[in-house]
Amino acid sequence: MPSYELTLILRSMPTRELAKTMLPLVRHIQGSGGVVRDVQSLGNAPLHHSMKAHHTIYREGIHTMMKFDTHATKLGDLQTFCKQMQPVIRQHVVRLPTPLQQTKDVRCRFKPAKTR
Repeated sequence: MPSYELTLILRSMPTRELAKTMLPLVRHIQGSGGVVRDVQSLGNAPLHHSMKAHHTIYREGIHTMMKFDTHATKLGDLQTFCKQMQPVIRQHVVRLPTPLQQTKDVRCRFKPAKTR
């Protein structure tokens, strides 16, 4: 299964409510055969511009990241689920590179050309 990273901007809320908000999302991923690897809250911050979601305008939000593994066919259901969640302002899913796809720094050493 490929690995993905889900970045969410949620409306501002207390920490306990944030945990209750993320729980159905984690259960949805696990229920569709996925594995959640990591969930992080990056804190509450003002948004760069006002965003409208669910008929409300937001100027600040909580930024969160979730790393998980799932089948590519399940991503559409996950994005639909995120859009229907009331606290979600924006969501973005990115596929993470596998260890074989990661590139390493390659150092090329060229000898100076001989001058006449």
